[in-house]
Amino acid sequence: MAFALCLVGPDKNSVINLRKGAFAAKSQIREFSWATLRRPVLAVGAVTFCIAVSLAVQTYSYDAQLTATNQRLQRSVQMFFGQLSPSAVRTYMADTARLRARVDSELKKQREQAQLLGANPRSPLNFLKSISESIPRDLTVDLMKFQEGASPSDSFSQMDASTSASMTFYLLKPETADQLAGTLSGELNGLKKSGAEAVTLPDGSKRWKIEFSGRPTEEAYAK
Repeated sequence: MAFALCLVGPDKNSVINLRKGAFAAKSQIREFSWATLRRPVLAVGAVTFCIAVSLAVQTYSYDAQLTATNQRLQRSVQMFFGQLSPSAVRTYMADTARLRARVDSELKKQREQAQLLGANPRSPLNFLKSISESIPRDLTVDLMKFQEGASPSDSFSQMDASTSASMTFYLLKPETADQLAGTLSGELNGLKKSGAEAVTLPDGSKRWKIEFSGRPTEEAYAK
């Protein structure tokens, strides 16, 4: 229809005859002429050529990007899994669902290892540090014995619930026992205090022995 309109030109009432030469009717009907269609055919050809070149350039660019992405992914897979053969890498690259499942499995295993090998959030050293920082500077004490943790007879599932701590201090004055108890009450739940017992050190000086026990608070470990 577009070619026919080009043949007709501005005269919309002309009848189009696609025959030529001896086969054309002898009348005022216009014959089929390539010269008339030359310009639109050239325009269509130029547009088609531009589209073909654009598609070729885009295809080459996308192929280059995909190749580079696949190479980076291949190197990442080898770095993530460590010792992995090239054939295994190609197998994972061809099956992304299998690769995703393997990556998730590896990440889960690494998280479990990190929990086992990482720092203990309920470390006795953290609790001891919290106790040391909570005692005022004007209160002179000697920590002679420190024990924190679950009983050896408890099962692993009961350790958190049965964790307890006990500390034995030597004091210069028995009057400071109440002040020390007030300080430790914020670090131990169910604080228990023994009576003050007089002891004599090897150098002949006198101290007052007192023991505290209870269950460490979560805030004590957080400090």
